[in-house]
Amino acid sequence: MDTGELNEIAESIYKEHFDEDFHGWVEWSTRMKRIAGNCRSDGRIALNKHYYERYGKEEIILVLKHELAHLYCFKKIGKHSHNHPLFKEILEQLGGSKIGKMMPKKVHIYECPSCKKQWFFKSRLRKYFSCAYCSNGSFNTDYIIQYIGETIIEPPTISNETSE
Repeated sequence: MDTGELNEIAESIYKEHFDEDFHGWVEWSTRMKRIAGNCRSDGRIALNKHYYERYGKEEIILVLKHELAHLYCFKKIGKHSHNHPLFKEILEQLGGSKIGKMMPKKVHIYECPSCKKQWFFKSRLRKYFSCAYCSNGSFNTDYIIQYIGETIIEPPTISNETSE
């Protein structure tokens, strides 16, 4: 799906639900990592390209509806908070998602050379740390944790089944 098609979908949704012309634009973002989309007061809506590739067209349209609700609220009342009653009402009318699905996270793995305990961090460490277990709670160069590599942690899957 290209940006032209995204903007056509946004225009049709906005016109159908609000009976107004859509005075904004929608674009893909490959820089977003943790959110599915965002909306700015100037009318720019950015959608996470990775989210679309992972969850598909139907899910990204739900996110687009969510962002259009933000834009409409900002134009009408100058606010676009998730807690505002108008936002909640508009979001329900549009049928947009209240919250997006979770994206996988990249983590960096470090390990103690002695006990092999592992730690996971969002980014690479800039300082040296030693294993508190092996060094009795104080810094010891013999137990500096070593960088092992990085991995992707998948979000948990939610099952509708009940266990008995």
